[in-house]
Amino acid sequence: AGTISSTPVYIRLKGDIAATTYSGDVVLTSTSATTVNVPTATSTVDPATLTITANDASRAYGAADPTFTTTPTGFVNGDTASIITTQATATSNATVTSPVGNSYIIMPIGAVLSSSNYTIAYVNGTLTITALTDASLADLTISEVTLTPVFATGTTSYTATVANAVTSLTVTPTTTDATATIMVNGTAINSGSISDPINLLVGPNTITVVVTAQDGTTQETYTVTVTRTAASTIVTT
Repeated sequence: AGTISSTPVYIRLKGDIAATTYSGDVVLTSTSATTVNVPTATSTVDPATLTITANDASRAYGAADPTFTTTPTGFVNGDTASIITTQATATSNATVTSPVGNSYIIMPIGAVLSSSNYTIAYVNGTLTITALTDASLADLTISEVTLTPVFATGTTSYTATVANAVTSLTVTPTTTDATATIMVNGTAINSGSISDPINLLVGPNTITVVVTAQDGTTQETYTVTVTRTAASTIVTT
């Protein structure tokens, strides 16, 4: 019989061991001594953090949200996205009428993992709503005349002729996008409204309709050249 001097015994958990709590005894055996169970301290392997981030996105004012996407990061020990059995979905706190210029949150949620070795941390993304760039007219009518050619959104130059007896006329422009603004000969007018009378001189008269898109930058100019004929000359003999 005798005494064996104490010797440190180190117990290490494998790096890829599953996340849970581990405990147990170290069993010391000898052919000539009694087996001894030495209790070990409880060890806990915490789950790794899998971060799922909503990707930033943008859309035009008045449009529906696009399909948002997410990106997972933080896989360890050779794991891949295959452990995500149900992909996260994402929604925003914006509505169709949410104004331009504010930041809106894209919120991911709902991912399901096949592994208990991870906890999920969600990170919000940002939705940017952009101003519309449509500066076109859907319709343009002028009293007293018929436009040549017939109005079409993509055509921006027109002519018309009126008799000498016609001394003024009005313009009714209608924008394609309701958020666009209109100036007729430098005077603001609402879409679909009739302008104040525009006086006509004998000869050509240029009427300018400038449409500015919601973004405040994009513009389209429509011009109508209205020719007022000269008065008839009465010849006497």
